[in-house]
Amino acid sequence: MKRCLDHMRVQHSFFVLDVDCVTSLKGLLTYIAERIHLGYMCLFCSKMHRNARRCQQHMMDKGHCFMNVDDEHEYEQYYDFSKTYEGHPDVQRPLLTSKVAPKE
Repeated sequence: MKRCLDHMRVQHSFFVLDVDCVTSLKGLLTYIAERIHLGYMCLFCSKMHRNARRCQQHMMDKGHCFMNVDDEHEYEQYYDFSKTYEGHPDVQRPLLTSKVAPKE
């Protein structure tokens, strides 16, 4: 996986967005590979092609070698952003419940 990511970064300027929040890197890369090699679909503009090679060439020619995050649900199963919100002032903490019986 590391060699694959290094190749994509060096040769195609592709990188995984918010990699610190990825819960399944293997799953995400598998999804991306299937989208290109089985669906022949550009990661950025979703244009469909006749085969994977044409899809890859389109992505390189158009500078589409990155994940389009406009559809926030497409990649959500591979991410967990909850740790980025820890300590944020706009996030309410759950109320603490007392285990001590109230005084009468």
